[in-house]
Amino acid sequence: MTLGIAACVKSMLGASVISVLPYVFHDAGTGGLTPSLTIGQYTFIMNALLVVGQVGVLRRQFDPVQLFQLLVGFVFGMLIDLNLYLLSWLQPEAIWEKAMAQLAGSPSWQQALHWR
Repeated sequence: MTLGIAACVKSMLGASVISVLPYVFHDAGTGGLTPSLTIGQYTFIMNALLVVGQVGVLRRQFDPVQLFQLLVGFVFGMLIDLNLYLLSWLQPEAIWEKAMAQLAGSPSWQQALHWR
């Protein structure tokens, strides 16, 4: 999944649903409007805020085992950054190259490959 996110980001045609906010904040950070963090770091922050919101909504019904989501979110963010680094060579310029990168990272395309 994180490889798909990285491919979509590299396509410069949009990002997957899970990474839109982190991508926007990262992009704003390169312009000096927000802290200059990576997409993976912003993904972790977003996931941590969602867990805090979950605690706020559920209160006493919140199961502490759900805090494991913080570890999963951290690993997920790190893997996004790792895959962006591994795809640093990918610099599509022509629209067809960008479309191919976007298609390669698309969850729909990945699901079609695993369709039974």
